[in-house]
Amino acid sequence: MLVVGTSARSSGTYIDLLPGWPTAVYFGLFSAWAGAMPLIVLIVSVEELRHGQLSVPVMASFGLFVSLAVWGLEEAASILAMGLLSAVSRAREFVELRVELNEASYSYLLILATVCAALPVVQRAVETLGVDYWSRSCRRLRPMWADLIVSCPEVVLGQPSQRISPRARAHRMCIEVRDSISLLGRHLDADVSAASAAVALADAAHRRSRGCPARAFTRLPLASSGDLKSELGILAELSKDWPPSSKPSRVSEKAR
Repeated sequence: MLVVGTSARSSGTYIDLLPGWPTAVYFGLFSAWAGAMPLIVLIVSVEELRHGQLSVPVMASFGLFVSLAVWGLEEAASILAMGLLSAVSRAREFVELRVELNEASYSYLLILATVCAALPVVQRAVETLGVDYWSRSCRRLRPMWADLIVSCPEVVLGQPSQRISPRARAHRMCIEVRDSISLLGRHLDADVSAASAAVALADAAHRRSRGCPARAFTRLPLASSGDLKSELGILAELSKDWPPSSKPSRVSEKAR
């Protein structure tokens, strides 16, 4: 492309507007490269969508990739047509329109690239302020989680050597809460209902902390989840009814 573009550089004009075989070769090479990448993205995205079993956000992401890939293929075909027509001095109106669109596309792509480059910075700022989804989820779980790991200290995972993200912290908390629930199944009453699950679990944690003997295992009536967000939602619902640990009434009479 550098070689065939020499004549355009020496004349100081766009190669898009120069007739001759170098223009056709230049845009043939450019369109082959510009069309190959969206074609690969399109094939992979369609295959993933055909396989199914994807969450709605993932399906939406692949749908966006398909749209961008189709747009990229259209651009590659349109630019190739422009190059061929310009090489034989035909359809000058279309060629000039395509040149204007190319200039506008560069500005739009520059803006898009700037936004993409700024996203990690914005994400880090949001996480630092603690207003992201994962940090807020951790705060909702913390009272219940703190009481559970006191009664079941063996469930606490090893501390990482580096700072972990709020998402990873939420994942760790979910694991530790679920492990605590499994251990406390030996201290639950036999007639636990979904409405009283939080209080019953708090009672079981109190019994275990006091060293009360274990009983037959009772499963806490708590739904299972398929991903981290749904797990956080389930545990957040449980934590809504968690008794404040500072109040003596948090533990029922049967737990004392």
